[in-house]
Amino acid sequence: FAVEEEVVGEELPKAAVQEARAEDYSHQTKSSSERFERYRQSLGAQHGPLFRRFAALLNGERGTSGSASSASQGLLTATVSAMVQLADLRLQGEDASLVTAALELFEVLCSAVQDLPQNLPPEAYMDGLRQRWRLGEASSEEEWGTYAARAAELFRLKDTVASLYAWSLLPRSTALQLLKTMKLAMNCEVPCILDPIAGTGLHGVLLKHLGAEVILADSVNGGSTQSSGADTQYLQQCISSGSAARAAAAAATAAANAAVAAGPAVVWAELEHLDVFDDGQAVNAWWTRHGEASNSILMLSFPPPPPSEVAEAALRRFQGKWLLFLGEWRGCTGSSGFFNLLEAGWTVLETFEVPRWPMMEDKAFFLKRLDGHPADGKAFTAHSEEKK
Repeated sequence: FAVEEEVVGEELPKAAVQEARAEDYSHQTKSSSERFERYRQSLGAQHGPLFRRFAALLNGERGTSGSASSASQGLLTATVSAMVQLADLRLQGEDASLVTAALELFEVLCSAVQDLPQNLPPEAYMDGLRQRWRLGEASSEEEWGTYAARAAELFRLKDTVASLYAWSLLPRSTALQLLKTMKLAMNCEVPCILDPIAGTGLHGVLLKHLGAEVILADSVNGGSTQSSGADTQYLQQCISSGSAARAAAAAATAAANAAVAAGPAVVWAELEHLDVFDDGQAVNAWWTRHGEASNSILMLSFPPPPPSEVAEAALRRFQGKWLLFLGEWRGCTGSSGFFNLLEAGWTVLETFEVPRWPMMEDKAFFLKRLDGHPADGKAFTAHSEEKK
């Protein structure tokens, strides 16, 4: 992979993430990769394209009302900062030690998110934003700013790290429990995890390290949210209205976003290129080859919500009996058609709690297909006809 050249004389965004380092979190975020530990101490770590975008976004949000970080968010912000820098280094070339570091920091991330206050009502984060959207400039800057900054910072931390690593927070301990349950239910020693929307492949790496066989694929290298910028648009709209400071922050964010979108994607494992909706001979053979084995488990982690039908399409094409679904049940992941299929033809064998970001209700669900409910493999046909 190539990495962007540093632009001489260009002013870098202020290091908002340094606020999180008022307390030293270097011990908690230290990895076993000597290469990464050297890199993160260098000036280049502040100039990476991903880190520049992250700093611009975080500064834009904090610029609305100052820092929104609490003590509980300090380790979280420091961890996400380190993970973004690690992703920048990953763009410079393959290195097994970086993958190990990714798993280590992802584990720290799971713990940091788990420690966030979970008993706060959604209104604690959203009331200020709702007032801003409904009343425009009629609401006071001070009144909405605190809530908006608190929500925006958490959203940005979540969106940034999820697009570069994984949307579902699957810690090692839960992954081990999952594999143990799978082995007992399937009466097999080595489950084969089939993930057709693997994104960066990090979950697959974790499960492989724990003894599973994994087959990873996606239609977009690194996942669609990493380069689309769609997850930042709602935030930019809020930031860019009003004061000149917010408008400038939005412009910096847009420029940094464009630089990232033009570059390569971050991946942590080798992925096969596969479109779930492709009805070609090669893709049909892929589903037959991997989906019909007795030890195959279809894994769908945070499939996108409507209008996407990718989760439903993958479920229809999968011929096996076992499913691992990570996400919200009839929430922000998957379509109604997907859950209709699950509720009609599958049964949940076990549900596993996972660390959750505030205002999220995602879990890990292990399911088995009911007898008499075979896959029909027709989702891609319906999808194709809709597009005509």
